[in-house]
Amino acid sequence: METTDTTQNPTQHTSQERDRKPARLPCEDHMMRLARRFMEQGFYQAASGVLAELSSTAASYQLRRIARVLSAAAAGYARWFLVQHEKAGELLDQAIEHAQGCDALSPWMDLLEQQAAAIEQIVRAFADDERAHFETYHNLVDTYYNSVCQALTGDYCTCLARFWRLYEGLLHHRLRTAHGVEPILTSPHPGPSEENELKLSEYLARLGRSRGRGTLYVHELREILRTVYGDSLFDDMGKTIVHADRGHALQPVELDRALTRIRQLRHDSAAAHGMRPVARSTANTCLIAGRALLDGYFSDRTDDIASHPFAPDRIAALASSVLSTDSTPDK
Repeated sequence: METTDTTQNPTQHTSQERDRKPARLPCEDHMMRLARRFMEQGFYQAASGVLAELSSTAASYQLRRIARVLSAAAAGYARWFLVQHEKAGELLDQAIEHAQGCDALSPWMDLLEQQAAAIEQIVRAFADDERAHFETYHNLVDTYYNSVCQALTGDYCTCLARFWRLYEGLLHHRLRTAHGVEPILTSPHPGPSEENELKLSEYLARLGRSRGRGTLYVHELREILRTVYGDSLFDDMGKTIVHADRGHALQPVELDRALTRIRQLRHDSAAAHGMRPVARSTANTCLIAGRALLDGYFSDRTDDIASHPFAPDRIAALASSVLSTDSTPDK
């Protein structure tokens, strides 16, 4: 009788194997726990490597299939972590394709599709060269959650850098969308409001500055909003009470005070002009302040921000469910 040789290609399987539920080997349980822990801790590339090995060595066809899907997804998360959105999107599309028809993964298809859609929103903006650097709701919230994941892995310096880009980006977004001016002085394209662009040019001239050179820093952007355009949004948001991490305890302070403290610490750190390391407490305060800024600025989308598909707890929930060692998936 003709048989199928699956020795050289462990992804091949017979109908008998599909109907069988082999007991998992102890090493398979160990690999599942290890991959799950890596996913929960934000070490997505490490998780992808473990899952890739499991996808070729597991005794169960279904476990091999699940591991293959999650390996691709985790590799996508790793590229997202590195701000390589195009490659992240390709890998997530692969994961979605391979997950089709897998009952164990069907409850999580919606999350994978949300993640792919979030990436697509960002990648699509890159196609417009003139506006590719513009901040949007999508890339600003993405930047926040990237900073969250950086802190999760212990990279507090990058967490601070991502947070500062978020803060600056929100100010840029406000000037463009509310006042029609271009905040990047070296941009060859002024904003659509001639009147407000003229006001900005006059303000810069009084400071001995002009378009075509230099950079506007966050405190200058705040001052322009306040004095040139009479825009008090960020000043009003700055009065919000947040709980800053002081290392030994959380201290309730106004958001603006927390932002001033972060600015001072950033200035002396390796994320900006100094060489000091960034403390965990500073990163925690960045995340608290970043969330307060987002919720205050996009006040009508706080639920969307909280349930963002790249929130670490949603990725951890996927890993915890699908890589559970309590039972073996049947389908």
